[in-house]
Amino acid sequence: MKDRLAAGVLSLLALSLMLSYMWLRRDWWIEGGNDFAAFYSGAHLLGSGDLYDVAALHANEDRFLGDHAITHGYVRAPFHAALLWPLTRLPYLTAFYAFLAASVAAFVAFIALWPSPKLEARLPFCLMAIPVFDCFVTGQDTVFLLPVAAGALALFRREKPGAAGALLSLGAMKPHLFALIPVVLLARRDWRALRGFLAGGAGLAVVSFALEGWDWPQRMVRTALDPAFSPNPHLMPNFTALFLGAPGAEYWQVAATVAVAVGCWYVARRQSWEQAAACALLGGVLIGRHSYLADCTLWLPAAMTLLCRSRTAVMRFGALALLVPPTYFLGGAGRPTAEAAALAGLLILGQAWEASTAPAAEPEGLPLAAKTCSA
Repeated sequence: MKDRLAAGVLSLLALSLMLSYMWLRRDWWIEGGNDFAAFYSGAHLLGSGDLYDVAALHANEDRFLGDHAITHGYVRAPFHAALLWPLTRLPYLTAFYAFLAASVAAFVAFIALWPSPKLEARLPFCLMAIPVFDCFVTGQDTVFLLPVAAGALALFRREKPGAAGALLSLGAMKPHLFALIPVVLLARRDWRALRGFLAGGAGLAVVSFALEGWDWPQRMVRTALDPAFSPNPHLMPNFTALFLGAPGAEYWQVAATVAVAVGCWYVARRQSWEQAAACALLGGVLIGRHSYLADCTLWLPAAMTLLCRSRTAVMRFGALALLVPPTYFLGGAGRPTAEAAALAGLLILGQAWEASTAPAAEPEGLPLAAKTCSA
């Protein structure tokens, strides 16, 4: 009873902090002047052949909002625009609040579905997850990948790997964040899950080609590589920010990307599916060319998994640090997320080290893991 009361108080405090964060940035979301504008405007272009035409997108944003952001470009596959198309039947602001309500519902579904730690422990962590609330503020869609991850884990636990793999194919909404999931499936030789993943991806590809023709991947990549679409690289929680300004930065990024992929392969071969997936979700944000604070949403399930599954106190304290807001602002206003990226990279290294050692009989060190994590 005392634990539940403490969890309730912490949850209320965490939610109050996050709502305060949203209120301080209310100019981003009260009128819907955020990244949702690109989604809504892009969905209006679906099937026109202009889905990846930046000028056409900006013209739509001007029509719906009276202004446009030069950093906006539509960089999702056509199936994503098809999923959003029903919202185009609504006025812009109504559509945005419907999207925001769906985002909150997806977050609630994740909280309900994710298995560990126990609800009274995971609720405060979820309600202080600043990347999730940044999704709400900026109109980003990464939060919809949380129930995808939770649902896939539930299907794996029910021994339905094919269905789990098919569900994971929805990561194609933001493929760079799920880029290491196929590495995990291959390393674990989970052929049924891999077949489901490929079948789901093929279905999404067929829909996309049917809607936008054969050249949409080329057009989407061209838009994604436009430097205007990825401003302020020093604010990215990835290797771009970590090696920014270093001599030979591009080579360091490539080397670090390869190291992360190898680390995920090694972890997948020697640890549980949950731990391998945690490694993949941590690494997906790091290796992506275009990642921002909202994309760190996927570090929430990864960090909670490591909090419960890691064998050493150092790893569990590192996971705990990734779950609390101050970690994302250690560098101050200039570099608010590079330090979080460094911590995520260290956690991947720690996972690889733990995978190389003999498993301990019981977790040691942090009492929180033993008291709050589900079996």
